[in-house]
Amino acid sequence: MLLKNLSAEDAQAIANLHTKAFNSFFLTSLGNRFLKIFYQTIINEPNGVAIGIFEEKQLVAFSIGTLKKREFYSDILKKSAFLLFWAAVPQLIRHPKKIFRLIRSFGTKETENKEILESACLLSICVDPSMTNKGYGTKVLSAFEQKIFLKSKKISLTTDAEENDSVNYFYLQNKYILLCSFYQSNRKMNLYYKCYEN
Repeated sequence: MLLKNLSAEDAQAIANLHTKAFNSFFLTSLGNRFLKIFYQTIINEPNGVAIGIFEEKQLVAFSIGTLKKREFYSDILKKSAFLLFWAAVPQLIRHPKKIFRLIRSFGTKETENKEILESACLLSICVDPSMTNKGYGTKVLSAFEQKIFLKSKKISLTTDAEENDSVNYFYLQNKYILLCSFYQSNRKMNLYYKCYEN
């Protein structure tokens, strides 16, 4: 097992693993090229943090986030809106309603809590479905936290509140605290946070 910081060169492998693990997710429906550019942009951001686990040179898990939640998505859009839109065009032409959902996804305000907004955020964590029950999720999350807590005292994250018991249980087991629930369109989401412990 090799655990390391990910670079923009790993974006294709990240997109491939995301597609494999989250094949029914909205962002996945926008296409593999969209995902590659999306993750590439996050990694290239000054506050971007990306950790991966490799087995035999194959990416099997990753965690990606930012050191500062506030305006992170708006910064991404400012820099890569055209590339992201162009990559998603084939799907958006076939399903125009996805344009509005994409805008809502990037524009949803999860909280007005200033401390949360100024702190770090876990944007995505993923484990190869064929590699479950090997502890990769906990390992990649722990590595992400170790790096984040060098510069931030708190991490937040969001995940589906309903029909997602195993994921919610995973975060609770890793000492995340439920701050609130909110709706993203008709999708109920949970907002968790975790504080640095000396």
